[in-house]
Amino acid sequence: MIINKVKSLKKNLQSEFYIIEKGKIYLGKEKYNLAKAKFKKALRISPKSKEAHFELGKIYYIQKKYQKATEAFKRAIEFNQQNMHIHLLLGKAYRMVGGYELSKEEFKKAMELGYDNED
Repeated sequence: MIINKVKSLKKNLQSEFYIIEKGKIYLGKEKYNLAKAKFKKALRISPKSKEAHFELGKIYYIQKKYQKATEAFKRAIEFNQQNMHIHLLLGKAYRMVGGYELSKEEFKKAMELGYDNED
């Protein structure tokens, strides 16, 4: 019985959810390389994880790697088109690489999904 619980615990520690949460902790502590490694590990487990792609995009944006940020945000949107935060940050990243029309489209989508510029 105890052996099964230990095996279950070890499995949970390697779950996509746990790895992403650990990455968020690193991101909050501005340990970007450690956070990036966790999000990439989560993507190896679940390549369609919109959350891992989104968090990875945030790191690239913070690091001013805007082209990589746009790629990560676009991947996140492939798996969740209804998240206004992804559209908002994709719009910001597009703006930084000179994609002004694409940026406007993403801002418009974010507003349609409930983003309020007043906040």
